Amino acid sequence: MGQTKALLPWGRETVLEAIIRQLYAARLEHIVVVTGHDANRIAAIAERYGVQVVHNPDYERGEMLSSLQAGLRVLSERYDGALIVLGDQPQLQSYVITRVLETYARGSKGIVIPSYELRRGHPVLFGRQHWRGLLELPAGSAPRDVVNANTDDIAYVNVTTDSILQDIDTPEDYERALRRAGLR
Repeated sequence: MGQTKALLPWGRETVLEAIIRQLYAARLEHIVVVTGHDANRIAAIAERYGVQVVHNPDYERGEMLSSLQAGLRVLSERYDGALIVLGDQPQLQSYVITRVLETYARGSKGIVIPSYELRRGHPVLFGRQHWRGLLELPAGSAPRDVVNANTDDIAYVNVTTDSILQDIDTPEDYERALRRAGLR
């Protein structure tokens, strides 16, 4: 993209702020923002919202896995699940988060994934029993490797929004997302 996606304008706020607001609307108890490039600017925003910040020293490799691992490492033992939220999905909706959390709370499966028209999306919730697998993945791997190795432990949550599939990877994605949100 040529710039930090979390810092892109999203109406009167940034993409990061839009995501944090949805997480708070879903009543998440603890939020961790993992920084990489532009760490100080992202941390300043996150801290204004009372969010824990951890820096990923390996962010330059460009892998989501190293950020996920950095975030998992700072979570205390009192948490039995971690909702993995991408930093480039400003259209994330709190009702999706709530549905994923409720499904996990019912306790039948250790991985919960939202699905729209049979397509897996984000955010994904991993129970603590899968954290070791995530933390032990080597560079070049992806969290989907843990998902694919544990298909019998997945609960899918069918949602009515394709926002779980929408992220911002290109300037065109960003413009399309702004138009969809009525911000252009």
